[in-house]
Amino acid sequence: MFNTVRDTISSVINNAIGWFNSFKSNVQSAFESVKSTIHSAVESVKTRFEAIKASIDKVVSWFSSLPSRILSAIGNVGSILYDAGHSIIQGLLDGINAKW
Repeated sequence: MFNTVRDTISSVINNAIGWFNSFKSNVQSAFESVKSTIHSAVESVKTRFEAIKASIDKVVSWFSSLPSRILSAIGNVGSILYDAGHSIIQGLLDGINAKW
């Protein structure tokens, strides 16, 4: 009878330990799963914000470079207009002098 009681108590204790270890393992697994999901979500949001920031930086850079690109495309308009004006006036003066 003593062996039966001892075996029963031992079995109950072993079952309790097994249940506790299983419960602990399930809680740890659930925690790791939640942690992994949150980490993935944060990384996804971070990646999207970095992509948005990169796009905004490109737009700002494009607009910032616009004035210099316009000036580069037009060239030195002041000098061109000055030379053209000078040539027109000189042509008028030459024409007036030729008639007198």
